[in-house]
Amino acid sequence: MTTGVETAQPAEDLRTAARRMVERRLKRLPVVDDGRLVGIVSRTDVLRVLHRSDDDLARDVEAMFVDPLRAPGAHTIEADVDDGVVTLRGTVRIPMDLPHVTAMVWRLPGVVGVRSEATA
Repeated sequence: MTTGVETAQPAEDLRTAARRMVERRLKRLPVVDDGRLVGIVSRTDVLRVLHRSDDDLARDVEAMFVDPLRAPGAHTIEADVDDGVVTLRGTVRIPMDLPHVTAMVWRLPGVVGVRSEATA
């Protein structure tokens, strides 16, 4: 057996575990609770969480832009999704909103790229 095995806790955030897997070049990460093995996180598990269909992403982007608490006011932004890349078109009222809109879309799980053709 190997000593000093890298492990994760059951309540650990998947992003944190995935980052450690990448940094330490691990294919699997045992999940240990109170010294007992309760599961294993694999690269496939991480990728499955991040992979989403274009239709799912498009629905999430659309929902984000109609939410008055998240989207900038007085915008006409529309989005197309192709292979995880979101293309934004339309306008925002305030130029400062353009980077905000792009950052909002980037934060959605499964987005692999954002191309902004939006203007102020």
